[in-house]
Amino acid sequence: MVWVLFDYGQVISHAQPADAMAGMARAAAADPEAFEAAYWQHRDAYDGAEHTQHSYWSAVADSRGTPVDEALAAALDALDVDSWLHPSDETLAVIRDLQVAGASLALLSNAPELHAQRIAAQEWMRPFGKHLYFSAHLRVIKPSPDIYARVLELLGAQPSDVIFVDDKAVNIAAAAALGIRTIHFTNPAQLRRELVAAGAL
Repeated sequence: MVWVLFDYGQVISHAQPADAMAGMARAAAADPEAFEAAYWQHRDAYDGAEHTQHSYWSAVADSRGTPVDEALAAALDALDVDSWLHPSDETLAVIRDLQVAGASLALLSNAPELHAQRIAAQEWMRPFGKHLYFSAHLRVIKPSPDIYARVLELLGAQPSDVIFVDDKAVNIAAAAALGIRTIHFTNPAQLRRELVAAGAL
């Protein structure tokens, strides 16, 4: 059995729209540059469930001068999730063709809890069935070797059974070090070519 294990952000989904970060900063009444820097500074901890929704957005927006309450944290999280729900039709076409070809599909994404829930609920994620693995649930993030080992265990797969697709070189390198076959995603056409070469399509 061949498993094709997909990353989500900037592989299945497009990158955040250019105005998304500015919109969140406005909602928080925060300086846009400071807000964006803090968004990424604290993101790994949020993806790995070290932050709660409230503590993450409080850390991101702490330059605003007034506390972030639970309602604002929830509103910011909802805006954030929405910014990552723009699927690539071209990548989804590759996924559908993998299904037809008989490949087994799974997802491994760094994502906090609300993101995991919303992503899993999208119609375009149905080809993955129940094989949706998120860092918030596993409590470890890519590129830690532990997250790949855990997913291999959950899939009941050997490293050579899996082709891992991700846009980040550091995540690809960590998976390859465990013997997992990898495709460093740049665009859907390149992904299709490499899947054909790997015998998955």
